[in-house]
Parts: sequence; structure tokens; C-alpha cells
Amino acid sequence: MKIKNSRKMDIKFSSKLENIYLNEGTYNLLIGAIVLYGLLINLITCAFFRDYITRIPLKGLLIGYLFIAIVGISIMTFCKSVILKFIGYNMLVIPCGTTLSTTLNDYVGKSDIVLEALIITTIITVCMVILSCVFPKFFLGIGRMLFVALLGIIIAYIVCFFAGLDSGIVTWISAIVFSLYIGHDFVSAQHASHNVANAIIFGADIYLDLINLFVDLLEILKDND
Repeated sequence: MKIKNSRKMDIKFSSKLENIYLNEGTYNLLIGAIVLYGLLINLITCAFFRDYITRIPLKGLLIGYLFIAIVGISIMTFCKSVILKFIGYNMLVIPCGTTLSTTLNDYVGKSDIVLEALIITTIITVCMVILSCVFPKFFLGIGRMLFVALLGIIIAYIVCFFAGLDSGIVTWISAIVFSLYIGHDFVSAQHASHNVANAIIFGADIYLDLINLFVDLLEILKDND
């Protein structure tokens, strides 16, 4: 009986969170907190578990990343429970942190490049948020174009990988696309219902934009070094 009552309380608590309408300030703070939470988990993963992660075979790491990330995205997309959405977000953040650890392993002794990429990512993020507030219609209208561009980037990377071609220009285009995605996702969040569920979803979107932009900038700066 106690277990059943506890489960009922959890369900009621989750449903209450789903129905709570947040004011604009609280809603944006929650989105920011969700993004920062993901980045903090990545920082902890890279700082304390990088040596263990680098021992995992790359193929196994990528397969595990894709599987867990896809499951996490599916949970966030199709589950209504706020608690489940947050669990799905963690299933996205943790594998991202592991793959980021392997990426940063190539920059050992090149902390200046990592710091520069971090600073540029921060500047671009602030600029895109401001621009999306000034030109909301423009950023709302480029969603489909960005999605098509993203599909093209994925295909281009695959072709470059198997054909042994230089993907430098693709990385530049990817950085531009994810920069614009930051503005698009932020302004889309403002036009969505201000609740906890949407804060998690859009927080996850912006988090992915930042991670992908950061990785692209690392590659660009490394090539120019």
C-alpha cells in the first residue's frame, strides 16, 4: 500500500509540474539552468572520467552514444511526464560528455585552443540570443532551412569520411548552422507555452547547439593553428 501511495504521489507531482505556467523570467532561468546543468555534467565527465573513457573502443563508444542518445531523445519527445523528460535529457547529456572527452583528448597540451573555442562559443551564443530577440520573425522562419542544411551537413561528413576528403568547409558551414540554431531555438522557446516540459525540451535543443558549435570551433581553430 505504501508503495502504491508513493507512486500515486509521484504521478500527481509530475502532472502538477506539467500544468504549471511559468512567467517569462522563471521560464528562461529554468532553460538556462537546464543548459548549464548539461554543461556541468560534461565538465565533470571530462575532468574526472576522461582516462577511463579513452580506453573504450571508439566503435563501441559511438554505437553506445547513438543508442542511448536516441532513446533519450525519444523519451523527451514522446513522454509527457516532466520527470521522464529530465531522465531523457540526462540520457542525452551523459553520452555527449563521453564523446566530448575523446574529442578533447586530441587537445592535450593545447588548452589555449580549447579556451579560445569556449570564449567564441559564449560570444556567439550571446549575440544569437540578442539577434533573435531583435529579429524574431527571421529566426522563426529559418527552421526548415536549418533542418535541411543539417541533413546536408551529415551527408557531407559521411561522404568526406568514406572518400577521404577534407571536411574543413563542411565544418565551417556546420558552425554557421548551429550558430543560427541557437537563435532559432531560443526564439522558438519564447513562442512555446511557458511550462517545465518545454523548458526541458528547448534547454536540450540549445545545449546540443552549444556542444556542436564548440566542437566545430575546436576543429576550425585546430586547422588554423
